[in-house]
Amino acid sequence: MRFDLIGEIEKHLFEHRGHQRGKSPIYSPSNLEKGFFRTAGEVFSVSLAQGGPAPRFLRPWCFDYLSSGDLDESTLTIDDVDDAELYNLIKKVEEEETDLSAWNDQIINCGFTGAIKPENKEAIIRSIVLHATLRLLPLLKQIRKGFEVYNFVDILENHSGLCQQFFVPGVVDDDDDDKADADFIMQNILPKMSEKGSVRETYETAIINFLQDFLQEIESGGMYELTELI
Repeated sequence: MRFDLIGEIEKHLFEHRGHQRGKSPIYSPSNLEKGFFRTAGEVFSVSLAQGGPAPRFLRPWCFDYLSSGDLDESTLTIDDVDDAELYNLIKKVEEEETDLSAWNDQIINCGFTGAIKPENKEAIIRSIVLHATLRLLPLLKQIRKGFEVYNFVDILENHSGLCQQFFVPGVVDDDDDDKADADFIMQNILPKMSEKGSVRETYETAIINFLQDFLQEIESGGMYELTELI
């Protein structure tokens, strides 16, 4: 029976509220301290370099941070909150018309410093959204650190639009005639290689070859299993 490492990482380190459009990391200072998210990033890099499977289960905003190391907070919305407790808090604030005092502590813990009253609902909800998402940045930063394996983080930075389909479900539109195919992606990836003839350059060449095979397999509608490549 094949051990699905990518699937286990998804199961234990990521969560969602039933959405079909990706997951975000489960907030866990303990897992962060143990370096689990860095390991996840390393596994993602190695898996892609070896032809797949791809970790195609991330939220778009998570991928944006992973590919750039930065985040536009203004793009975050209620729909980006995957933590069930914080999402339920948002819903309670939305529905309450007169008195929010029952949730004073939770709201304050989310960083809201204004008066906790219905008139400030919009600002309160915004604070909860930012708290729920921005506290995940150290986890995503550690995943990104793991991407440094094989210099994969450089490929993401320079070709984020082309790589997004490997991380975010539902990105590729099959009806889009202008979408990137395997040949287009490989023609546009121009990695900085190590000294010719060096051991590192040999590894880097192998990675590029594996990536090309992976892209072509995706384009043809299939997917390599890691066990086929080991």
